[in-house]
Amino acid sequence: MSRYDGPTRHPMKERTSDLDAIISTLMQHDYGYPLGFGEVKIGNSFTIKHNACKDILNLGIAAKRAIDKWKLEACFTFMINGFYISFFLAEKKIMICTR
Repeated sequence: MSRYDGPTRHPMKERTSDLDAIISTLMQHDYGYPLGFGEVKIGNSFTIKHNACKDILNLGIAAKRAIDKWKLEACFTFMINGFYISFFLAEKKIMICTR
């Protein structure tokens, strides 16, 4: 007998749409595909490493989804924490293993 725990979904699915910044193309008057994403924190004592790590993970997930969906070569991401800014570039690499 199985137990029903409600709908199954990816735990980070809703979180990736809650990013602070999205860099996208503009085609006429409509937004095109995303080129990058960003997260911003105020950088006080309440900003802990755990939250920063979760934000970096969310940036990586959003970048991978954009690369896969729009067939991009790379996706630009950034994180601002107080007066510090970090830039990341996620690239699509295909590894071929031969034995």
